[in-house]
Amino acid sequence: MTRVCNMQVIEKNVEIGDNLIQYEKDFPTDNYDGGDAVLAFNVQGLVAATAPVPVEINGTTVGSIFPYRYDPGDVQNEVESHHFTQIINLEHGVLLDSGPNHMTIKAADFPGATGTNKFDDFTLTAVTIWYKVTV
Repeated sequence: MTRVCNMQVIEKNVEIGDNLIQYEKDFPTDNYDGGDAVLAFNVQGLVAATAPVPVEINGTTVGSIFPYRYDPGDVQNEVESHHFTQIINLEHGVLLDSGPNHMTIKAADFPGATGTNKFDDFTLTAVTIWYKVTV
């Protein structure tokens, strides 16, 4: 049986951190058939946080974005400049609606935070979802 998928680019470039402590975005999944879906993130700069960053869709946590820690021998700035791809699989997609959806990602705390630098600023250079559709 042939399955058809659709792709939606949710975001192309957003920095989450001290200047945006909670990122929220509405996105459509028109004709979604209730099957599996995949969220893909390109992440840059999430290196000081020690805990994963939860990703919520329609008010439910569906997975996390994980920090990339650098080894003591690495140069921190080199790791911060890389773009890392992370994927969240939404099994049976019960959390997506056929139509509008809402995604929330909060800023990441990190050890050593100060009054003016409370969060580990990171950039999502691409957020994309693939989902099965009815035809």
